[in-house]
Amino acid sequence: MQRFEELEQIQPVAVKMLKKMINHNRIAHAYLIHGDPGTKKRAIAETLALRLFCRETETAEPCLQCRDCKRVISGNHPDLHWIKPDGLSIKKEQIEALQREFIYSGVESNRKVYVIEDADLMTVNASNRLLKFLEEPSQETTAILLTKNQQQLLDTIRSRCQMIALRPLSGKAIETALIEDGITKENARIFQAIAPQLEEAKALNQDEWFAEARKLMVQLVGMLIDKPQERCYLLKNIGCNILTIGINCCSV
Repeated sequence: MQRFEELEQIQPVAVKMLKKMINHNRIAHAYLIHGDPGTKKRAIAETLALRLFCRETETAEPCLQCRDCKRVISGNHPDLHWIKPDGLSIKKEQIEALQREFIYSGVESNRKVYVIEDADLMTVNASNRLLKFLEEPSQETTAILLTKNQQQLLDTIRSRCQMIALRPLSGKAIETALIEDGITKENARIFQAIAPQLEEAKALNQDEWFAEARKLMVQLVGMLIDKPQERCYLLKNIGCNILTIGINCCSV
């Protein structure tokens, strides 16, 4: 579980905004956190939920040690609800079940938090149900919506949320994330230089054409160093091989 001070290194503007709201006790009833895959949407939502439930700190940071923090971290806090797509979408029945949960007072206190992941995948009926929920907010209820495509949400939903925009990951951050995902340092450095987004960079690791082309390029560089006098022949031969691989992959 990450603290705000760690997340601030990756998303300084967004995290500073949230910390300022917390320090001034100006918690919104709904947040819409949007950004590309890998920009720490879920981690920021988790840390915000931790801080909202934590009663053992006077700073913007959750203590991570109290009973409430430990229950949130373990996924067992009864007043924190996570909604994820059921199959390809978030359905009306899921939002209705959430509304029923919120009829009752919080188990631990009056504070309740719900997080909706991939909020852009809500069906029309689910969106309309959620809108009604947002229009009648409880003072102790906080909604956190996460999305990579906030334009797919209803304008009326977006207008009722505090928007938190996450900036794209830097090349160094993508490289670090790839290494943490098990990709070698050498490949991670190459992938982040080619792909501007984390998911695209990860996809290169599964790309057969890219792997074969890279292998041939490594061979080419090695041979050019060893046999500079055969440069033209080597460039033509390796280039034809790379083109052949590309044609074969595209025809599959």
